Amino acid sequence: MKNTGKLNQKKANAYLFKNLKAFLFGFVLVFLIAQVATALNIYSLTFLQELLDEGLGKANPDKIKTLTPVIVRLWIIYGFVLYLAKYMSAWFGGSVSKKLRITIFEKLLKIPDYWFQTKGRHGDMLTRMSADINKVSDFFTLKISDLLIIPMKIILSTTVLFLVAPKLTATLLVTVPILAKVFKVGIGKINYHAGRMQFKLSELTEITRETIEGIKLVHLFRVQKSLEKRFELKADELFKAHLKSFASRIWLVPTVHLANGLIFGLILWLASLEMQNGGFLTIYIESKYLSFNVGSIGGITVYFAILVTGVLSPSKLLGPILSRVAEVQISAARLLEIENLDEVKDNGKIEVSKNNCKGEILIKNLNFKYDKNNKGVKGINLSISPGQKICITGPSGAGKSTLFSLLIRLREIDKGEILLDGKNIQSIKMDSLRRLIGYVPQEPYLFSTTIKENISIGSDKFSEEEIVEASKNANAHKFIKELDDGYETVVGTAGSTLSGGQRQRIALARAYLLNTPVLLLDEPSSHLDSENVEKIESVIKKLSKNKTVIEITHNKEKLLNSDYVIMMHDGTIIESGLPKELRKKNGAFAKIVKK
Repeated sequence: MKNTGKLNQKKANAYLFKNLKAFLFGFVLVFLIAQVATALNIYSLTFLQELLDEGLGKANPDKIKTLTPVIVRLWIIYGFVLYLAKYMSAWFGGSVSKKLRITIFEKLLKIPDYWFQTKGRHGDMLTRMSADINKVSDFFTLKISDLLIIPMKIILSTTVLFLVAPKLTATLLVTVPILAKVFKVGIGKINYHAGRMQFKLSELTEITRETIEGIKLVHLFRVQKSLEKRFELKADELFKAHLKSFASRIWLVPTVHLANGLIFGLILWLASLEMQNGGFLTIYIESKYLSFNVGSIGGITVYFAILVTGVLSPSKLLGPILSRVAEVQISAARLLEIENLDEVKDNGKIEVSKNNCKGEILIKNLNFKYDKNNKGVKGINLSISPGQKICITGPSGAGKSTLFSLLIRLREIDKGEILLDGKNIQSIKMDSLRRLIGYVPQEPYLFSTTIKENISIGSDKFSEEEIVEASKNANAHKFIKELDDGYETVVGTAGSTLSGGQRQRIALARAYLLNTPVLLLDEPSSHLDSENVEKIESVIKKLSKNKTVIEITHNKEKLLNSDYVIMMHDGTIIESGLPKELRKKNGAFAKIVKK
């Protein structure tokens, strides 16, 4: 487990560096500006010795008038450079964040849809795309400049102090290995608790998402109380995880404060001791190295000013920054998991145009299973002529929808082959295949955009006249025109502002517009009332002309009027043939139509 953790941490760091490297120029610029700011801050303090000793100490107004503008100008320049460093880090962090969001979203589009149905928790994915990316973004935007400034500030300040008073400053170095060990242990704890907190947040997000999407069922089945209890339980778990995560971060703060107090007290004690003995505080450093020495009141004042502002105060910020680093590593690891997911594989090389597609389908010994339970389809053999109307029926779980998924390559075949006009669909480019095979599902999904964009989804080449014509053919134009904004009406989430019949007619308008030579219909009217069923069926009848149509249905009339019927059960075809012939056999099909 420890090795795995270290490995994941290394991968997370490599992932962060990869995204950082894409904006290397910006990062280098932030780094250089940050170091200039650090140097200006330390340099400005060195003038204080002369101001205190020669100006204030000897009541020399000319010296005060000479040095004050210099120090003020340096501080103004320091403030401007620090602002520039913060602004550049915001630009840099925003750029990394934007790249991450785009990369993760593009990856999302390449993940097979079945991953979301079988393995993917939507709430967890949403948390990763929001909370985890925000953590990385906030770090690069708000903390990257501090991460670049503070360590270098401590190093430069310690170097200056060591040159001035090496024995005294050596006291600082004693604490370095102790603090390093403290930080190492602390970061390990932060990593663990931050990961737990993100996991609990994902669980809470998942409950929220499910509740919003199923709000109608929530009211109908009166499950508000049970959902409240479930949400409260997960919220309490998140709260406890948050407290543990927070505690793992803040314990570094009092530790560093304690170390700083001990260092400061020890240096003061040593300084007073050596001043009594005339020891190392009498050291003089020539001006070509530094502009002060610690053999005077001004010099010792500057020494402690640099000690406090350049070493002790910045070191207090190291704990919170390193805790942020640990949290960012967790978020980066979670984002990396998304990027490492398998993508849809398309090895097809053939482009087939609609005009050259007849719609002949040949299925040979088709086998596919979802899992070890052998659910799926097996031994499917089927020949469909161009323009033929096929109906598939059978009980739930018979493999009807699985067959559709294989035809449009939402799933990949385990064994056997499907030929379209004599070409193996595996050899046809996926985009090309899906321009040849249209699909109308049971419950069409509409995006929360305009009706016009929902109808023309998948292509921006269609004119407004073509969209209107498709809507008329789908019997949708009338109700669309009655809406306040017509075709520019924005539908709600999943088309929630429209009725089921209206959503289905928009889906059929899509099919009309695409005008594919092969059409798959997955019980498009099964959830509608009788009035809407009549309208939808009339549309389907017109839409099916001159097309190869395969429809999943339990409608007796449609089964009897089809060109060919396929009965499926437990992933296999148990009966197939002409409706009249199947009725005479008095088998499973005959029993269905006689009910």
